[in-house]
Amino acid sequence: MKKTSLLSLLISIFAFNLFAQPTITSSYNPIYADTFAYKIVVDTAAMQPGSAGAGVVWNLSSLPSTLNTREFNFMQPQFTNYATVFPTANMAAEIVDVTQGGTTYEFYNTSTTSYKEVGTVVFSAQDNFTNGFRIFAYPFTFGQSYSDSVTGSNGVANITGVVTTTYDAYGTLNLPAQSGGVFNNVGRIKIDEVLVYNYGAGLDIVSHIVTYLWMDNTPNNMKKQPILYMSTKDLSGLQTDHKKSAGIRQILFTNSVPQLNFNSANVSVYPNPFHDKIALSLTKLNTKVTVQISDMTGKIVKEICLEKSVAEETLYLNDLREGVYFAKISSEKGSVIKRIVKE
Repeated sequence: MKKTSLLSLLISIFAFNLFAQPTITSSYNPIYADTFAYKIVVDTAAMQPGSAGAGVVWNLSSLPSTLNTREFNFMQPQFTNYATVFPTANMAAEIVDVTQGGTTYEFYNTSTTSYKEVGTVVFSAQDNFTNGFRIFAYPFTFGQSYSDSVTGSNGVANITGVVTTTYDAYGTLNLPAQSGGVFNNVGRIKIDEVLVYNYGAGLDIVSHIVTYLWMDNTPNNMKKQPILYMSTKDLSGLQTDHKKSAGIRQILFTNSVPQLNFNSANVSVYPNPFHDKIALSLTKLNTKVTVQISDMTGKIVKEICLEKSVAEETLYLNDLREGVYFAKISSEKGSVIKRIVKE
């Protein structure tokens, strides 16, 4: 019988641990025109983040998944009304609560190695950060942790704090069958945010948010955003509030009607350049559509609502001046931005 030396055993264990640990790379950054939809669960006892560590099995098969829908539409900041408020941002996330209404914007400064939030807009309230938070630095390996100091203002309060991001676990994620079932090779990131809003005269609100992101390490463009995220929020000081919510990526849901996302393959405009009208082709998409036309400064100059679109719609744009515009075409299935030219 062949004996195994202690050195060989140690090398084998080291190699196993080395290759078993997932690494999240920069390919998981969202890009312009990406759209992700989530089913949102709020305040339920089934939302338990589970343990950290290696080879963990998170069993969340009882997590409800039939409540509100929330869309994340990624775009350039100039396509929002807040580009000048966050001048360092080169990526904006438009977060639309489809069921309850209301839109939130998050602005990011991205690069090949990092992804930092530099501000948020919740309805009319704006937070502008000198230092980013909710940060990712790539590549991100299991066990790695780092912190980022936060400074900023919302025009009423000064904001300070610290955010710590940790790749705290990897393993198997078990979700309800209609949400995709079992996922292997999943990494989990924990983001611990403690922000102090100082209003002066000793009036402070402390916001403590802990968020867990379960990331699929399979290299697939449709899996850039988390499969699942879960967060708890506690406010103390002038007001006391506790909220718990989770989101499961809706792209994994199966429905009787196929959910086709907007993309360049099934949405087109022609002729381009155009003179007084342009045709909008919505192949295989029969849904309510909104078209926003913006000029080069990001200002919306025209908005057209199609209550129930057909395969092809004609848009009359004879009132626009000659020049370059951007058409943002949106529906419950996502959004696409097209560059159009009027001659």
